[in-house]
Amino acid sequence: MTKSIEKYVTEPSKKVPVAYDVDVVIAGAGIAGVFAAIASARGGADTVLIDRFGSPGGNMGPGMIVGAGFHEKQKQDKNYNLGSGVYGDLAGIPREFVERYAEFGGAILPYKDHLYVRDSNIASQVSLEMLKESGVKLLLSSYAADPIIEGSTLTGLFFESKSGRQAVKAKVTIDATGEADLARRAGVPVLKPKKSYNEVDQHSPNGMGIWAMFGGIDCERYEREVKEPVKIEERDLGRLGRVCIKNGLNRNFLHDPKFFMWKEGITGMRVQLVRPYGDYNPADGSDVSQLEQEIRMYIFDIAQYFKKNVPGFENVYVFIISPFLGTRGGPCIEGEYTLTTDDCRRARRFDDVIYLYGEHRALSYTFEKYGEYRWTDIPYRVMVPRKLDRMLAVGRSASGIPDTLLRNRMAVMHMGQVGGTAAALSVKTGVSPRDLDVKELQRLLVDAGFYLGNLKRLRELKII
Repeated sequence: MTKSIEKYVTEPSKKVPVAYDVDVVIAGAGIAGVFAAIASARGGADTVLIDRFGSPGGNMGPGMIVGAGFHEKQKQDKNYNLGSGVYGDLAGIPREFVERYAEFGGAILPYKDHLYVRDSNIASQVSLEMLKESGVKLLLSSYAADPIIEGSTLTGLFFESKSGRQAVKAKVTIDATGEADLARRAGVPVLKPKKSYNEVDQHSPNGMGIWAMFGGIDCERYEREVKEPVKIEERDLGRLGRVCIKNGLNRNFLHDPKFFMWKEGITGMRVQLVRPYGDYNPADGSDVSQLEQEIRMYIFDIAQYFKKNVPGFENVYVFIISPFLGTRGGPCIEGEYTLTTDDCRRARRFDDVIYLYGEHRALSYTFEKYGEYRWTDIPYRVMVPRKLDRMLAVGRSASGIPDTLLRNRMAVMHMGQVGGTAAALSVKTGVSPRDLDVKELQRLLVDAGFYLGNLKRLRELKII
């Protein structure tokens, strides 16, 4: 007779040591978290930043996706250059970051100059330097775990590391995990991705993938003999490759390899696997684990196929694979306000604007309809979760529909600075971020170089 399996076990209560008692703690040292931590510390707050990896920067660091957003002006059309946000001028800490990144030789534009291994390490190094210079207490190889909640107030979080389970007590906590991990564990209402979002954004829902590069390629032979992008048939892949295809991972998995070849001592080809539309949940540990295994073995299968079938790839090998599964979307908080694609198409204005956003499909829509590019105000309230005090969510964890709406790197950089500035200001004034005087925050952002509107608009908002 088989024993019944218990569905739950009771975890014994124990005293958890408080490693830090600070003003602000931030979960996640991706793009949003790095800029939030720097802004918080520079705002005078004692700040702790926690990340599960051994280097900061998220997808611009260990994720190896460098370049997009690392520029001053992507479009020469003057109508685009209206302030910080997509396609606009960088402001504040993001501008400083990119200038320092460029000084180390990091590529800005054009994209053919990007060398992802080189540039990702530069991005992590600049992140480390700026965090340390700002006085941020950085905890790497540490996993932000459960929230510490007293009533309806978040008072910090637990984290796990080689030292075991410890706690950080804080006056304000920022969720910069990307999938609102901390907020979800705290019971904050969340918005989950829907398959219907794909009709609005083909990167949605979720848009998962891992970046990898191959080495040992004879670029000259490849370019001389291969005239069309290489296509891999399902019958030519191994067992695990077929599993991945069954799960939809062959969609757009391989870009034209010509575009990603370099001759600076490294030859290679980027492989990007994306968009298992809605079938996998980036907030589910089992799904993420399964996908990580399949994609990594799939990448190896691709290398073997190219070695046997593609001129110039006779000595190809897997040079490097990103250490984590990246996602373009996922669950986010249900904020005091949820930004939508319709808001962007209407170029909505909000009194609590924190930066201007040019969602590229909305910009195209407004140009076709009005003959000009119209930008959208991002309201402070997208970072403020419902039903829980002393918490902010930044980057993709902030409130937007579809789940990929707020993912753009330049926007995430600036939202990170806004979140850190708001957290430090909340501590300074002794209020929860929910009750913050947004006018005071806006003035700090304008002083930092953020574009919140022309002089007439700033006077209307009583910022100046």
